[in-house]
Amino acid sequence: TQTQQKKMENSSKDPLDTLMREKLDAFELEVRPLSKKEFLCCASCCDKKSLPVEDFQKCLDKCKKPVTEIGKVFDKEIASFKNRLQRCQHLCQMEAQERQKQGDEDSAKKQFYECTKGCRDSSQTEAINMFKRLSRHVRNKK
Repeated sequence: TQTQQKKMENSSKDPLDTLMREKLDAFELEVRPLSKKEFLCCASCCDKKSLPVEDFQKCLDKCKKPVTEIGKVFDKEIASFKNRLQRCQHLCQMEAQERQKQGDEDSAKKQFYECTKGCRDSSQTEAINMFKRLSRHVRNKK
């Protein structure tokens, strides 16, 4: 469809967005075996009819722990990544505003564009490293 085609065109324009999408998809595939293990473990808890309610809940919690921990690490890493990118872009904005105050509108726009592009370019390396750390974390849980 046209909507999907436009999304593809827009994503190809921003290498960071494309990279993040690819890495997120790969990470999700990497977590799936652990998710399957969690579901099967939870199912086995359900099969233990003689478990008291409290023990049943402990069984479920134990099954869910690895994926839950990965989710927490993932959320922390993504939040930190976004925070660094936003700080960088905010500094670009402040610098551009200073140039604009000096009456150099064109230079401010150009500088802002170049600066934010630099933020996004350097974030690509950070994203790759972040997903390597996340992958190591997943491998340690298997």
